[in-house]
Amino acid sequence: MTIGGEQGERREKASHDSGSACAPAALRIALLGTMPPDGYSGGRYAVVMMAEALALAGHDVYLITNNRPAFLDDFAAFPGHARVHLCLTPDFSRELPEGPFDFAIYVPSTFLNKPFHYGALLFALRRRARLVLVNFESGNWFNALSPAPRDITLWDPWRQVARWAVLVLSNAKEGERWARDFYRDCRKGTKFDWCFPAINTLAADSIEECAREPRIVVFTRFAGSEHKGSRNLMDLLCPAMRGYTLVLVVGTGAVQKETLEAIRGRAAELGIGIEVKEQLSDLDKFRELKRAALVLFPSYFEGYGYPPVEAQYCDVPCIAFDLPVLREVSGERLIYARHGDWADFRSRIEEVLAGKHPRTGLREAIRASASIETEAAHLTEILHSAMGIQPPRPVLRGIHFAWWHCNARLSWTRMKTTAAGRVLRRVARLFGQGPMAR
Repeated sequence: MTIGGEQGERREKASHDSGSACAPAALRIALLGTMPPDGYSGGRYAVVMMAEALALAGHDVYLITNNRPAFLDDFAAFPGHARVHLCLTPDFSRELPEGPFDFAIYVPSTFLNKPFHYGALLFALRRRARLVLVNFESGNWFNALSPAPRDITLWDPWRQVARWAVLVLSNAKEGERWARDFYRDCRKGTKFDWCFPAINTLAADSIEECAREPRIVVFTRFAGSEHKGSRNLMDLLCPAMRGYTLVLVVGTGAVQKETLEAIRGRAAELGIGIEVKEQLSDLDKFRELKRAALVLFPSYFEGYGYPPVEAQYCDVPCIAFDLPVLREVSGERLIYARHGDWADFRSRIEEVLAGKHPRTGLREAIRASASIETEAAHLTEILHSAMGIQPPRPVLRGIHFAWWHCNARLSWTRMKTTAAGRVLRRVARLFGQGPMAR
């Protein structure tokens, strides 16, 4: 099967290789990132899926985090699940696994968590691990598409990690393209690459097929996420949806009472039912998808976009804004509205409910690229290709350790102006490597 284009050929090769994913030498890999005590985002979900894929490929995998992922049990059926070692740490400085690691994969979040940030960097240094940055979204890419641009300095910690990383790993080739322009101050030889995340096909396959119901599922988020399109949900309600139930699937953050009341009021005027589903398990999520007649994904920006892939796997049509990354992942299998044009999005809804834009064979078309076997093979290929890039030399490692240890206790501004900071920068210049040398 040809998925299309360069990325399709690469996906096809990974799919063919997945049966021998355990053949290459096993690596010792740590994934470090914070987790909320409940709920989740696509990024948190993707990193646990990455851990499962690496374990499936036969690697020794440690998931180091501050809270047990709320959705971890959803992955229990994966063959490598028992080989994912969950390490809970209160501050990323205690209760950490010992011994050397081949890779330390840094999983960033939007806002800086200083104990995690410096704890993860120091872990990589102490374990002599090659540092990898998971690039969900670079600041230039996000701000180019989001209706609510963010302060670009929010990505300063990401850039700091990229400076020392042997690999900057994006979720799609489109993400890699923007990352190459954003992370320019990297070590010599830093590799840029990408890998589609897998979906939980085991959970989806366990849900029996059923007749479609007059239900429209919309995936969104309300808390601090203007780019998810939640503020414009009422713009999607139209007379063509009369008799349907709009199901709001929310993974994290609560829906404000006033917002929900406004949506319910407008929906009642049009004869549309409203249901809110918060923090669904994978089984319940796929059960909703298999009941639905249509999926809506009104996001202005995505680093990958899980819901359209999951919708295709459940053979349900999906409408989304026309984003290059969605076209990369899904081609013409989605129904696209002009980016940010809510009237056009509403028109696509009316057309689909009138029987236009039929889609067939969605599951088979997406199956290979959405499988955990494909991700396992592709990640293994990428990491083995990065094994030739060595972590900092021993002398540099000591300098870096001192730099980050001071940073963990001082602000970055003070670190640049204090005597200790100036000395460290001068020493680093002797070696001509890393951010201190600039």
